[in-house]
Amino acid sequence: MMPTLEKIRAGTSPNSSDIEGDPRWSTVQRILASQNFSKSGRLSAFLLYICRCALEDRSEEITEQQIGIHVFNRPANYNPGDDNIVRTTARQLRQRLAIYYQEEGGGDDIRIEVPKGGYHPNFVSLAEESSANGAPPVEVEPQPGNLALQVEPPSEINTSRRWSSVALGLALICGIFLALAGQRMIHRFGAHPAATSPIWATIFVSGKPTVFVAGDAGLNMYNNLARTQVKLGDYASGTYLSTPEAQPPNGYTWASLATRRYVSWVDLTLADRLRQVAAVSGAQYSIKFARDIRPEDFRNSNVILVGAPTYNPWVEMFDNHLNFHLHYDGERNSMSVLNGKPENGEPTEYLPAGEDPTHRGYTHGFGYIAITTNLEGNGRVLLVEGSTIAGVDAALSFLMNDAKMGAMLKKASSPQGEIGNFEILLSANFLKSSSPDAQVLATRLYPLN
Repeated sequence: MMPTLEKIRAGTSPNSSDIEGDPRWSTVQRILASQNFSKSGRLSAFLLYICRCALEDRSEEITEQQIGIHVFNRPANYNPGDDNIVRTTARQLRQRLAIYYQEEGGGDDIRIEVPKGGYHPNFVSLAEESSANGAPPVEVEPQPGNLALQVEPPSEINTSRRWSSVALGLALICGIFLALAGQRMIHRFGAHPAATSPIWATIFVSGKPTVFVAGDAGLNMYNNLARTQVKLGDYASGTYLSTPEAQPPNGYTWASLATRRYVSWVDLTLADRLRQVAAVSGAQYSIKFARDIRPEDFRNSNVILVGAPTYNPWVEMFDNHLNFHLHYDGERNSMSVLNGKPENGEPTEYLPAGEDPTHRGYTHGFGYIAITTNLEGNGRVLLVEGSTIAGVDAALSFLMNDAKMGAMLKKASSPQGEIGNFEILLSANFLKSSSPDAQVLATRLYPLN
């Protein structure tokens, strides 16, 4: 049987021979022969199929269903709603095309674009656009996740200033939110959290190592731009760095987000406050950046993990221990909470506002607190997560509230007072005072025997 790529390349339409002299078809062939595409049969087949259909006036065949059948050999009756391979590959194709035009294809006269929301390719003649507009086209499209970047601007001064102002504006907004969250956290902590609190007495044990894992804010921005979620295996091995999906706009030369090291000021403030608790308890306390952690760090230590999987992928290591999981959907560009085993009428998925048909009103996202055991079963892991900054703030607010947290800990404790494992899912809403109002949505309590 002829491989998919060669079958598409050969063509079956009566119009196949008519496109051979078309410069747009030559552009397609040049892209397929490039380093960025020659080693990826799947992306090449995808690009070849949609371009051939477009150039042969078969646009009606450029649908998710037909692409799945002809490119990925899915059966004729397959349901795209249950199989997202076409959508996932389309996103990868857009990113790979962006890389190609930053590298080998920088001088191409014709560029191929696959706009989001569809699969039909656009063939853009740069020479025609330049002549019509009197200037080269600007293809900079900053996105909300692209915050606080150190930019090396291109030679076009106007473009540089426009992008710099957008980046600075976004960075300022992000900084305000983080500063407010940090100030609220400091106000709640006072000088430092009480070392005698049961939660901290469990995490900070005299003579035992406790590792605070600061999240990777650069990875979070990368995930937002790429509309993806780097999984723990790829993050720990660093394989996602070899072919990063999120790239800077055309004409910019700053280093890939995947290699940048950013961390939230909220993380660092919390880590510093907890250092004082560790000093009182006599625990061996260390702070590590998420990218520098290795699985062995979780074997014999107590651990504190702050942030959702897109920000701190190490939380995935404990998925098998837990019921609730924050999940990022790149297609929707939103984060929900998956409920492994629903109880008492709970939904299988907690959706953010605007996507929840029941209109429960989770306006500002979700917070999540959990304690579980480490990899060897000889220590504890504290997870504090949020689907948004508000969600993290709500989780921290609940964690530091002695009355609310004390009542929950009492339920999860043994008669001797030793805290068992637990999970607390919260909704994050804000009152008029801008204080986070964390409401409990669901819990899982696992008291020790």
